[in-house]
Amino acid sequence: MDLAIIETASQGCTILKIRGELDIANAPDLRERLLLILDRSAPSRLILDLSGLEFIDSSGTSVLVNTERRARLLGWTFVLVAPHRAVSRVLEICGLDRHFLIYANISAAVGDGNPEPRRTFGLRSIHEAGESDRAAT
Repeated sequence: MDLAIIETASQGCTILKIRGELDIANAPDLRERLLLILDRSAPSRLILDLSGLEFIDSSGTSVLVNTERRARLLGWTFVLVAPHRAVSRVLEICGLDRHFLIYANISAAVGDGNPEPRRTFGLRSIHEAGESDRAAT
């Protein structure tokens, strides 16, 4: 499966919706796209919506880690949103669930545009919150 990247903006934040599979074949493409965003714009919040990302391998996690590091050095805030359950599991196994700022949805990630998150979720909390939200409706 290919990787699709859709870029949008909201309240001064750059949002990338990532769909498909992130692996050694397409990780360089995502890395280039992310670096271009970091270099072309004034520091803000870079949000990766991972709800449509069904698979990630070590080359994909490397792109995320290195992008977060570069973003931080340039004054950006790097945020992940709603990782798919399979991707969440990889992040958890690697200990990256404690490394990244992870939000349950885009609205929470965008917040008021302030670089400090209003609320972050650990990966377990995302799934628990999502299940309780569905049960309440």
